[in-house]
Amino acid sequence: MIIFRCNADSKVGFGHLTRCTALAEALLSLGEPSMMVGPSQKFFKKKETQVFHDWIEKKTWESSGDDALKLINIAKKSSSNMIILDDYRVDYEYQYTLKKHEFHWLQFDNGKTTTILADIVLNTNPVVSSSSYEDKLENPMTKLLLGLNYAIVREEFPPKKLKLTNLDNKKILITFGAGDDRGAILFVLSSLLEQKLKNIKFIVVSGINNPNNPNISSWIENH
Repeated sequence: MIIFRCNADSKVGFGHLTRCTALAEALLSLGEPSMMVGPSQKFFKKKETQVFHDWIEKKTWESSGDDALKLINIAKKSSSNMIILDDYRVDYEYQYTLKKHEFHWLQFDNGKTTTILADIVLNTNPVVSSSSYEDKLENPMTKLLLGLNYAIVREEFPPKKLKLTNLDNKKILITFGAGDDRGAILFVLSSLLEQKLKNIKFIVVSGINNPNNPNISSWIENH
C-alpha cells in the first residue's frame, strides 16, 4: 500500500490531485494499491473509487509535525512505509518526522524547498537540472527524477510521438490547470483576438472544477 498526501481543492492545486490519480492508476496496474489522504470526499468520484483503495479527508493543517504524525499513524495502520507527498506545505520538520520514523517517500517539488530528505524527488520543470539540487539534498541517496521525461500524463492523452498533418490548419491550445484559472483563459483569448490572427483555431481546455467555466463558455459563444 502506498499512501498519497495531497493538497488540492477547486481553487488551488487541483492539478496535484489529477497527477496523483494518474500515478496511482499506473501503480495499480502494476499490482500496487494506494490510499489518498487530504482532499475533500466530494472529489472521491467514480474513477477515484476505482483507483484508490481508501480516501481519508483532512480539512485542517495545524502544523507540519502534527500532520506528519497523523500521516504516519494512517500509514502504520495500513502496513505501509512508502508515502508520496504532493503538498508544497511540506517543510523540513515534516520531512524530519517521516525520516525519524523510518519512512520512505517520493516528494513532488517545485524548486522552492530549501532542504530535502526524500528518497525520490520529482520535478518536471523542463529547465531544472541536478545542479539545482546540489545544496538542497541532505540525503546522499536521494534519486532525482527531473524534466519532461518524468511528466505524469493521463492515459487518455495521445502518445508523445505524433505524425504532423494539416500544418496549414494552425491551432492554439489554451489551458491553465485543473482548478481556478483566475481569469487567465479569457485574458489570453481576448488578447490573441486583438492580434487579428487568420486561419487560427483555438482549443480551450478547462477543468470541470474551474469556477469561471460559465463565463468562459458565454464568452466563447459570443465570439
